[in-house]
Amino acid sequence: MKKSIWIIVCIVVLAALCSLAVACDKLPIASEQKEEKTLDFGTVYAMAEEAGYQGTLEELIAAFKGDDAYQIAVKNGYKGTETEWLASLRGAAGAEGCSPTIGENKHWYIGDVDTGVMAEGKAGKDGKDGDPGKDGLTPEIGENNHWYIGEKDTGVIAEGKDGVTPTIGENKHWYIGDVDTGITAEGKDATAPTIAIDAEGYWVINGVTLDVKARGENGKDSVWTVDEEGYLIINDEKMEVRFDTNPHTHTYGDWIVIKENTCLEQGFRTKACTECGYVIGEYLASLGHSVVVIDAVEPTCSQAGRTRMSYCDRCYDLFEEATDIPALGHQWDENGTCTRCGKTNLYVGLTIPADFKIGLICLHDESATYDLNFINAAKEAVSALGMSESQLIIKTGIAESPVCYDAAIDLVYQGCKVIFADSFGHESYMIQAAREFPNVQFCHATGVFAHTEGLANFHNAYASIDEGRYLTGVAAGMKLNEMNEGKAENEKNYKVGYVGAYSYAEVISAYTAFYLGVKSVCPEATMEVQYSGSWYDVAMEKRAAENLISRGCALISQHADSMGAPSVCEKAGIPNVPYNGSTIAACPDTFLISGRIDWMPYVMYIIAQTVEGKAIATDYVGSLADGSVEVSALGNCAAAGTQEKLEEVKEKLINGTLKVFDTSAFTVTVIPADPNGYDFGLNVDATVDEHGKLVACLADVDESNWDFTPDTQVVIDGEFKESYFRSAPYFYLRIDGITELNWAY
Repeated sequence: MKKSIWIIVCIVVLAALCSLAVACDKLPIASEQKEEKTLDFGTVYAMAEEAGYQGTLEELIAAFKGDDAYQIAVKNGYKGTETEWLASLRGAAGAEGCSPTIGENKHWYIGDVDTGVMAEGKAGKDGKDGDPGKDGLTPEIGENNHWYIGEKDTGVIAEGKDGVTPTIGENKHWYIGDVDTGITAEGKDATAPTIAIDAEGYWVINGVTLDVKARGENGKDSVWTVDEEGYLIINDEKMEVRFDTNPHTHTYGDWIVIKENTCLEQGFRTKACTECGYVIGEYLASLGHSVVVIDAVEPTCSQAGRTRMSYCDRCYDLFEEATDIPALGHQWDENGTCTRCGKTNLYVGLTIPADFKIGLICLHDESATYDLNFINAAKEAVSALGMSESQLIIKTGIAESPVCYDAAIDLVYQGCKVIFADSFGHESYMIQAAREFPNVQFCHATGVFAHTEGLANFHNAYASIDEGRYLTGVAAGMKLNEMNEGKAENEKNYKVGYVGAYSYAEVISAYTAFYLGVKSVCPEATMEVQYSGSWYDVAMEKRAAENLISRGCALISQHADSMGAPSVCEKAGIPNVPYNGSTIAACPDTFLISGRIDWMPYVMYIIAQTVEGKAIATDYVGSLADGSVEVSALGNCAAAGTQEKLEEVKEKLINGTLKVFDTSAFTVTVIPADPNGYDFGLNVDATVDEHGKLVACLADVDESNWDFTPDTQVVIDGEFKESYFRSAPYFYLRIDGITELNWAY
């Protein structure tokens, strides 16, 4: 019985071994010496015989190769394929297993079950310091919007409203929220800056709060990295914060302003170590507003006023907005005198037909002070004569080209009986139109050909603006005196700058009159002139003013029409004397005074003469006496006592006891022309005495042939008689004390 049991056991063991041998014909067995040996079926058969087996080897092998499990199942009644049988062997899914965790008591837990087994041993002795670790990795966001440390996906979402910004823990590992990634954030070659986020969501680097949000609506503001140079990159923007790659005592350079501080906002500046480039930063306190108050300007009969205005001259925030106050208009008494300003209306009682129209042609529009002066005068004249607004037709932006002729013809067809053009270059086109329409009156400001053309319906007009220029020069001279008062001799500056349009007689006459006014109260004054080459070019006039200021000019005036020069002066804090109107609204700190021709008397004159069928003067010249020349109210920067001085000088100009171009007030240097034609000389048509005083001068008054040949003696009784032989200026002399920096024709 025992032997049978042993045989059965042996067969079972051999069957297990032979099951493997069927596939490989060998059975591996480990020896005591751990060497691999094999048994074949012959050996197995011999062992079986020793155990009492009496069958053949083939029978033994056949016995080992019994039915497989599927065949046995079929013999026992299973019906179905082998695949179906295998599927039937799969049981239902088991419950999800639990990963062991370590509890607060240091025991291993399976789910919520405390195994009672300690998870940690007793603390051993401190080991020796290890070698320095490699540089830490910077977390980045992968395509799946998870934080990655190197190539490891932490599984933590980096973007979205609930995105988490990585931080560095006390163990120097990167943390995503409360999750320790196990990745070192610092290595042997880098000391990371302290990075945090304040309560309002701004990055805080090394204790300095940056003007950069760390979290946004979509979490994308949380993206940051470090470039190869160690600079911090936030949202693809390079910050002026660098990892300290070479710890040492830093030597910092100058501060660099990253963001300017403003009236209401802090600024930020940084400075870098000159050895390693490590950067620190600090906030700059907000400046607060710098409030400027501009007092109200009362309106006059002809000039609009403005309400009080206040603003910050640093950020230009407006606290009190100025509003225009319309001009009051004249109040004429029965004698035609304005009860407010004293101006005389010679046409009180004149009735203007309802169908009468006047046209005005302007080179620019209201943005140019020159053209605005004409536009305001025409409107004022029409109102004073009781006409309606529809009886005045204004065309602006009319170039000095055939466009002017077209504009004049269009005004004729619209029913205008008199047409007035405001720019020098309009003249030839106005003459062309005058020849074609002899029953329409054509008037032109600043022109020179009316007295030689012989047309009864073409007229030139100007005014003695040299008187106004002289007065503004007096105000400028007093300002220079005030600016130099109390200064050491080597610190005094009496240089004046002048921006002119062209080197024409009109401009030369104007700046000479201005300079003579300056010298009348400030004998030390000198002047430099730069031409812009245009009547209206903001950029060129700005450049001219900037150049004059850079050359040391302490005060700037102009004979050009844009706000270019005044705006430069306001920015630089240089007193300015513009032309044709006050610029106090735009230049409250530097506007000094301005002169202008008031064209209202002339517009009223040409309307009245046309309505009454009377001839219009071929050359009309207005003056201070008849109200055609005016100076503005003084600006905020005028010197004390200026108004009183102006009243005194004005009275002398009106009564004739003071002449602008009195030859005793200036000297002239004459340089003969080169007979070979290489140098045209200077003031070659002037005759001076041994002291340089002008005693005679020929001027080109009759320009009908355009040969610019001097033809008229203009020095009479010790005075250069400007606008005496024709309305337009012809003073062209360069007097001593004035230097032209360029020419422009």
